Amino acid sequence: TKDAKSDIVISPAELLKNYETDEAAADKAYLDKILEVSGVIKTINEVPTGSSLSLDTGSEASITCEFESHDAISGIKVGDKVTIKGFCSGKLIDVVLVRCSL
Repeated sequence: TKDAKSDIVISPAELLKNYETDEAAADKAYLDKILEVSGVIKTINEVPTGSSLSLDTGSEASITCEFESHDAISGIKVGDKVTIKGFCSGKLIDVVLVRCSL
């Protein structure tokens, strides 16, 4: 996704609000599209197949961004402002972006 053109540029708060307002409409608008979101890192997690971070939305739910390698997010920390591109895979508890890049 690093060199791919973003289909949609949106804030984390707006993306979450759209999903919480009408999940079916949000899926139609965002699912499998490359979204570009800029925000502040709320948490960083290592997962068995890579790493992930959550962007603050101003509410309890967040935007979870999954990366395919552990090195993809090396050098960043909680509180940093970042811009991330990734494919939207919908909403579970958080809205999830996969195959992300910084």
